[in-house]
Amino acid sequence: MAHGFGLASEKHRMLYYNTMTALARTILRTLSFFLVVGGGGLLVLCLSPTPARAHPHAWIDVQSNILFDAQGQITGLRQTWLFDEFYTQFALQDFGAGQTKALDPKKLLELGRQNLDNLKPFGYFTFMDAGQTRLTFSGYRDVASDITNNRIRLSFTLIFANPIDPQKQAVSYRIYDPSYYIDMKHVDKDGVTIHNAPSCHATLERPKPDVAIIAMAGALDKNAKAPDDLGRFFAERVRIHCKT
Repeated sequence: MAHGFGLASEKHRMLYYNTMTALARTILRTLSFFLVVGGGGLLVLCLSPTPARAHPHAWIDVQSNILFDAQGQITGLRQTWLFDEFYTQFALQDFGAGQTKALDPKKLLELGRQNLDNLKPFGYFTFMDAGQTRLTFSGYRDVASDITNNRIRLSFTLIFANPIDPQKQAVSYRIYDPSYYIDMKHVDKDGVTIHNAPSCHATLERPKPDVAIIAMAGALDKNAKAPDDLGRFFAERVRIHCKT
């Protein structure tokens, strides 16, 4: 089952379950396996008779590009999500692709759009604030998906109905899965970029979760109910700074 984290209704709970199924359904089918972090950060897949333990269970490398218009206002956020190799491996098997059968690009694009549609009630896992106000994206566009270095890559642009002026109020955002089933982090190089705004720059703040929070997340198994908005404690924050 999906992890409950204070969703407002059973409908939203089912939407979240469907989203997690779309994003990680093949991972859910391999819960007799668990990931062990070896020396040097090497991930090793091991067979275990017990359920997979410890959040997170999947990983996404993120790149985000802040889009500005000619008036210096923010119009949207272009993102690229690079799924981990284990998810990609099982996802390709789920689509019937293997060493002798190539993946149909149309099916991969369809999966990406399905994921985004399911994520709409949850703000596409993207939480942007202007001052004390939580901003709402009006939708997405320019979806693309492919395989790069044996990993599924999904790119899309989130858009605002009305542009946001970062000179009038502080603007920041975080990209994360509230249940912390999936860990999402910006890549080190070109993780955050700005388009069409030479007077603006962005800073990336790494999370500093409390030791107790880390221990609690590590103790959760696959069927555990995650505390409300657990992923927030492990989420990076991007702050946008513009000269007046």
